[in-house]
Amino acid sequence: MLKRTHYTETPSAKTLTRELVILDANKQKLGRLATRAATLLIGKHKANYVANIDLGDYVVILNASLLDIDQKKLLSKEYNRYSGYQGGQKKTLLVDMQKKNPTEPLKLAIKGMLPDTKLKTERLKRLFIFAHSEFQLPKEIQKLVPKNG
Repeated sequence: MLKRTHYTETPSAKTLTRELVILDANKQKLGRLATRAATLLIGKHKANYVANIDLGDYVVILNASLLDIDQKKLLSKEYNRYSGYQGGQKKTLLVDMQKKNPTEPLKLAIKGMLPDTKLKTERLKRLFIFAHSEFQLPKEIQKLVPKNG
């Protein structure tokens, strides 16, 4: 019988290092950017990915108001909410949602791409979306921002 000499190391909280990834949404498609951000939040881009451990990075998305969305999708895409009461269904068009809060469509797209597990809320806490290029991050995350110069 052969003896195993090498075992795969399972990542743990002690060995985990999270990075800060800054994405620019200027002239990018909504779905493609959301897919990239969801992959980074889950941690699937890392070699030691394990489904039951949260290995994802911090993701900062800038210029969410400058997303490239087709005119047809702006006028036809609807977001539905339901209060649970009769007649409590609300529909919002993408155009109206983008005017009111330009970061919300992107956040909902990324939220829908994350798996529905206990880790979903923790992953969404590491997502920061800003409508323009100027941004202010929480203090514990600011130390991860690379210094230019």
